[in-house]
Amino acid sequence: MAWFRKEQSASSGYDDDEGSRFAQPGFIASALVILFVILSAVYLAVAGNDGKPRATASRPPAAPGVAPVTLGPVREGGAPAPKGCPFIPAAEISRPVQAPANITWQPFRTVSVPASSIAGPMITQGDVAHCYAQTPTGALVAIAQITTRYALAENWLTVVSQQVLPGPGADAYSLPRIEKELTYGSARMPEPGSMSQFAGFKFVNYSSLSAAVEIARRRPDGSLQAFVHTVVWKDGDWKLELQPDGGDSPTGRDLISLEGFVPWGGS
Repeated sequence: MAWFRKEQSASSGYDDDEGSRFAQPGFIASALVILFVILSAVYLAVAGNDGKPRATASRPPAAPGVAPVTLGPVREGGAPAPKGCPFIPAAEISRPVQAPANITWQPFRTVSVPASSIAGPMITQGDVAHCYAQTPTGALVAIAQITTRYALAENWLTVVSQQVLPGPGADAYSLPRIEKELTYGSARMPEPGSMSQFAGFKFVNYSSLSAAVEIARRRPDGSLQAFVHTVVWKDGDWKLELQPDGGDSPTGRDLISLEGFVPWGGS
């Protein structure tokens, strides 16, 4: 994943002090109830409204030492996208060669994320920020918002079900994380200054139906790393495409400087 704390990845902020919590009376019964509720929610998020079986999506084998979880059949097309996006005129169609104007930066769980009255997101509902312009800047802002929210949101599963393309990648990311949270609890709020921040971008390719952008992020120690993220236009909005292994980028690379990138960040 593209997010790093000072000494660990963004998905590893779990409470590892298991002993006292798991030894408490009633824990097993409570865990079973939680398991039922969470797996039911996952099923409803990925299954059809009628609950009838659909073709089951394949997914990579579980990582060693992680017990597999069997979910209900996946509905073709995934969970419905949020409704009510306003019409957003395509104000520009060229790739930005400098930092886009009309961008404000707002904190989301200690990470500064961009927002624009022109490019989106036009609607924010809880942890989901959606309705982006079908433009290069709209795709850029969507990548910044979605890669942050699906990794760090308290209600991350809703972000995944609504803003990540369904398929093996979404399964490979979600299933191990559900199992980990059942064991250790939800990830803690990141400490201020512990997360990487946006530092720049470079478009790899763009069309009205897909965009790939290399995003540079500055780690807490000041070093730079870049990842290529892809979004696809589907159901009237940009959706993040995950890799078959659940990662949000096929490769990452360390940078010496931002040469070749457009500087872009809120901190």
